[in-house]
Amino acid sequence: MALSPKLKVSKQVNEDDLILKGGSSGKANEKDTEIKQTYKRVQLRIPLEYLHRIEKLLENRAGNVSRHTWIMESIVEKLGKEESQTEIDLTLSQP
Repeated sequence: MALSPKLKVSKQVNEDDLILKGGSSGKANEKDTEIKQTYKRVQLRIPLEYLHRIEKLLENRAGNVSRHTWIMESIVEKLGKEESQTEIDLTLSQP
């Protein structure tokens, strides 16, 4: 029975760096690394009723818009409303 050589223990790897590196083979280029550092994957649970309503809206919308794009547009719209309201509230609360 052949024995395998003892594995060499390398320096500690930062878990976040390992996750950001991803599982691609070969070396990631700068653009890929930049994208991974500016985006974060999240898991979103949406009731089926909402998904069906979104799909109906997408069917009637001009062009080919993905569900992902529609959800991102909705998030941006909500952020704009909330941030604008916060600015108004801050302005009104100043003497």
